[in-house]
Amino acid sequence: MTTKGPRARAQPAKAAPTGRLKKLRLDLVYPNPQQPRKDFDETKLAELAASIRTHGLLQPIRVRPDSMGTYMVICGERRYRAHLLAGMKEITAHVDGVDDQSVFEQSIVENLQRVDITPLEEGHAFKTCLEMSGGEPAALAQRLGLKQPWRITERLSLLTLRDDYQAMLARGTLGPSQAYEMSRLPPPLQDELLRLIRAGACDSYNRLRASAEGLLQRDKQGELLERTDPPTAQEQAALSGLERLVEKLCALLSKSFSSKEMVLVKKINPYRAGVVADQIKVIQQHLSAMEKMLRATAVATAAAGGGG
Repeated sequence: MTTKGPRARAQPAKAAPTGRLKKLRLDLVYPNPQQPRKDFDETKLAELAASIRTHGLLQPIRVRPDSMGTYMVICGERRYRAHLLAGMKEITAHVDGVDDQSVFEQSIVENLQRVDITPLEEGHAFKTCLEMSGGEPAALAQRLGLKQPWRITERLSLLTLRDDYQAMLARGTLGPSQAYEMSRLPPPLQDELLRLIRAGACDSYNRLRASAEGLLQRDKQGELLERTDPPTAQEQAALSGLERLVEKLCALLSKSFSSKEMVLVKKINPYRAGVVADQIKVIQQHLSAMEKMLRATAVATAAAGGGG
């Protein structure tokens, strides 16, 4: 539940000079209309109001004066709202003279430090900030002190979800990771991934990611997956050759590998150990790439209702 809007402001007084800690009349202070955070828990606000009545305000808010002699909250809207709830007449504030972009970015920084700001609120805040600055996500992440620039791009991608899926995310019936993986897909495939999620096919992040990748793979290779003409003899031979190669590799590795060979390398020519290890790494990389492609194809085929 959200709190009611702040009360109407009184007639302005002479603005306090910037860069100072001042006690301001509360009726001359108003919230930032572009505050990234939209919902404030009433129970927590009541607890904060009770604490302020008993102990006072431990951390002053930050405000910016305007041309009307009133003050807009830069940081500390929860504390401001708690003062209203507590019936206080004044509030202690740092008065800063900063531009609109700085105000908004400082509001984002403050809210990112809280656990209850939602991913969608973050996404809308990042979008507004980028529109104001005209910059790139990486530069914004640096200004906000974010160590993970991908957080901005992930949150922005959530805004591409259909409205009903955004509502599910806001209600908590769709998890942030699930919503992000859905947002990577075009709308028809978002529906398919949701069906897989509800069917229990994405019960871990790895399976969720693999399912999304599989759907993307199917979308990119739709003609191959939906072909109705029979495969040619050359294609059949290539597939059979691949299967035989994999079977031979499995048989060879299962029979030839033992700790004895490792001891011999160490005893006879330890300088070859690094060379052999590098060769094994190359083999692993090739096999890993093959496995990823095959698993993506398998997931896409299953999602399409195919067999084989």
